[in-house]
Amino acid sequence: GLKPGGIIVLKENTCKDGFLVDKDDSSVTRSDTYLRNLFKTGGLELVHKEYQKDFPQELFKVCMYAVR
Repeated sequence: GLKPGGIIVLKENTCKDGFLVDKDDSSVTRSDTYLRNLFKTGGLELVHKEYQKDFPQELFKVCMYAVR
């Protein structure tokens, strides 16, 4: 399990608002706001957030989150 004070790192595709469900591949893409609210609801503190640089504009933005 996660040790006290440990960090969880997530790398997620993000959409502009809310969330999108892709029934073809059974995936869910959430917005930054939606993800941050999930972290808060789960009692997690956002330690760092950074978007992947030089990513094609026609794809979802990819964001890395560090939470504890």
